[in-house]
Amino acid sequence: MQIKLSFALLLVVTIVVEVQSLWTEFEWIGIENSKSGAITSDVKVTRFNKTTYSLSGTADITVDLNENFDCEAKLFFSSKGDSKYVLQPYKIARDVCCTLMDSTYWKSIESRLREASDIPERTGNEPYCLAFKKNTYTMKQFAFDNKIIPKHFEVGSYKCTFFMYEKESEEVLSTVTFIIRLY
Repeated sequence: MQIKLSFALLLVVTIVVEVQSLWTEFEWIGIENSKSGAITSDVKVTRFNKTTYSLSGTADITVDLNENFDCEAKLFFSSKGDSKYVLQPYKIARDVCCTLMDSTYWKSIESRLREASDIPERTGNEPYCLAFKKNTYTMKQFAFDNKIIPKHFEVGSYKCTFFMYEKESEEVLSTVTFIIRLY
């Protein structure tokens, strides 16, 4: 009886601690824009309302995108919100950028992104990245709410960095980093 009661109490404490660590609010701290390379950007984050942030600005694509470019994303976490970020196991593995732009996630935001910017439309069955030619693209208030972040993430600060490479090269052509804080 004593063991069952102790186990039940331990279980309740564990559940309470776990529930307390789930985030309920987020703050989009900012963006570290790419200043050189295949893509340069000047995108800013603004608070749209209590639960929604928006992105506005420009992205200069200095080359015609094609299947000769790879992309990947890495996620970093800081429990104290300081500059000591630790690489997390969640990532988008390095792959051809065209593959990322034809992913289910990209397709789910593509129409909203096109409404808020002047990015090109998808044409036929060719890879979407081929539609992106050397150009400056402008975004106006592309809104994101707190549903874009899984609820199981811990409270703390996160940095998500997207990297762009030439195929079969380790040299990074461009990076952009998004920084958020979960409460």
